Amino acid sequence: MEKALAREREADHPWFQLSSTQGFSHFFVLLGAGRETILSGRSNIWHPPTDVYETDTHVMVKVEVAGVSEDDFEVRLQGRTLVVAGRRDDPAAKLAYQQSEISYGAFCSEVYLPCDVDETGVQASYENGFLYVMLPRRQQEHKVPVVVLIEHESH
Repeated sequence: MEKALAREREADHPWFQLSSTQGFSHFFVLLGAGRETILSGRSNIWHPPTDVYETDTHVMVKVEVAGVSEDDFEVRLQGRTLVVAGRRDDPAAKLAYQQSEISYGAFCSEVYLPCDVDETGVQASYENGFLYVMLPRRQQEHKVPVVVLIEHESH
């Protein structure tokens, strides 16, 4: 009896459920694994790999999106969030694939920037399958402290 209860408890454990091929595959669908995800709420939108790094003068964003025409990108800045969106069409969509690992369709990458940037100096380039967005850091204004004198009223 105790062994039967132990097996039932084991079967309810999440790691045990992943031991089947279907369960393990479902686990990676939930994580995304570079593909569209159930958790994102956007079942038809995929998220390209994106790197963000800083230099002394710029925030640099690099998005891997091979096979997309320069005209098919939308790059916009909303406050401190950079949005890169577009679409990659599948030229062989009607073929019967044996294996399919490349994401097609609409994509979107949203990056929260680590600092304020100068919106007027943003530049982008596309080469060898990578979109590069260079965002100049906003220069910090050196603020001079203001001294406020408090007047006393005489009674």
